[in-house]
Amino acid sequence: MATFALGLGNRSFFPPKYMKQARQEIPAVLRRMGHDALLMEEGETSLGAIQTRDEGRRWAAWLDEQQGKYDVILWSLPNFGDESGMLPALLGAGKRGDTIFLHAYPDRVNEMGWEERRDSFCGMMSAMDVLQQYNIPFVKLSPHVSDPQSEAFKRNIETITAIADGTGKDPFEPLQPESCTGGENILDGTVLLAVGARTTPFMTCRYDELTAAKNGLSIETADLSKVFDQMNKVDPQGTEYLTRAGQLREYTNWERASDEAFDQQVRLLVVMDEYITEFEPSVIGLRCWTEFQELRHISPCATVSYLNHGRDDGHVVPTACEVDLGTGLTMHLLHRYSGDAVACQDWNNNWEDDEPNKFAFMHCGPHDTAWLIPNSHYVETHGILDHDYGKNSGVGTIQGRFLPTDTTIGGCTIGNGKVMWYFTEGRVTEDQLPKNYFGSGGVAEVPGLQEALIQIGHLGFKHHFAMTRGHFADRAIEDLRKHPGNEVYDLRKLGG
Repeated sequence: MATFALGLGNRSFFPPKYMKQARQEIPAVLRRMGHDALLMEEGETSLGAIQTRDEGRRWAAWLDEQQGKYDVILWSLPNFGDESGMLPALLGAGKRGDTIFLHAYPDRVNEMGWEERRDSFCGMMSAMDVLQQYNIPFVKLSPHVSDPQSEAFKRNIETITAIADGTGKDPFEPLQPESCTGGENILDGTVLLAVGARTTPFMTCRYDELTAAKNGLSIETADLSKVFDQMNKVDPQGTEYLTRAGQLREYTNWERASDEAFDQQVRLLVVMDEYITEFEPSVIGLRCWTEFQELRHISPCATVSYLNHGRDDGHVVPTACEVDLGTGLTMHLLHRYSGDAVACQDWNNNWEDDEPNKFAFMHCGPHDTAWLIPNSHYVETHGILDHDYGKNSGVGTIQGRFLPTDTTIGGCTIGNGKVMWYFTEGRVTEDQLPKNYFGSGGVAEVPGLQEALIQIGHLGFKHHFAMTRGHFADRAIEDLRKHPGNEVYDLRKLGG
């Protein structure tokens, strides 16, 4: 028998209703298995879960009071969760060497609407990354997400119990990086432009400017307050505005967007034109929430999409949302090889239980609409952020479905003196996402996916990934191996 101290991660603009279910369900399953569970009183935090830093500190104080009473910390994500609360909750436990078991709930394919989606699959990627950043040890078992009623969850509970009492060990074995030697840096002199600071709750989107500089990458910055001021000064009768307005109208369907939202997107695009001229970046990362939604009543996804399209002059500037310069840099690299469309996407949702190598991916539009089924994509509001900022507060996301294609998937993180990369290959399948599935997305199949997700998390990569059409992992890895400042992982070696 083991006793589990249960903590639940919450993020308010994902459905919070699942917290109560988890508080009841997980302890019941544990007790049926002969174990026990400790929970902080429900009224101590909102919903009895942890989202904010203050709630994390309260949970950590409660955990301190339970010393000697538990064997394992079970940190579960009933929805995406928030790293801002998780970190103070688990920091002390990590320093003590407590056994921390990470768990995430699965989504159901037929329950993917704005009011139903958990997105715990994606949230777990962020959780692993942030714990890795702070050297907090954790155990993450396969599958990536599991229903507490499932046999997979029960097997994991028995495994973690054995790890905690010393009769078993964590089955995770780190993949070894490729040998990187030589003196050629194919990215030397690349300019990355960060527009706005890192979106505050997303610690997973951090990057290190000093590491970038030592590896030939220049990171320039622009403040979002100045962007907003410049948007105010754009002349709606000027040539730049009228040209971009006409191009944006032709680019996708705006019937669900107000004139005011369209005007703000055009103004932002004109300002981004100015920044591209001034800084000549090869990569852009944009702070896309929550200031745009609160102050401008848009989500800038349509503008980001158009930058990835090439602005009708063929000059593609790979642009990632949430100031994720690492993913933007991967998009830039993949575009060099494919000469084709690139995208910033979320490791988002599990697919059917019997197809573990498939997953649903999505984002709000940081990609060329050439990825999407023609004549079916359109601009609408950000249904998830609308939970917190009001109906139609975030008009600008691209709704659409990806066309089937072979694909290369990669990621990058800049820190600890290294530029770290991973690559794998797969395909976007013919599987159809539900009609109420928010954003631009599709279903991808990647051999060895479940093991790949655990490796990505332990290595500290992001909840985003970059993708392009076609298979180019061999070329990317071969070129990156020529520079010792890179650390490159070939996830195809995990098989499947």
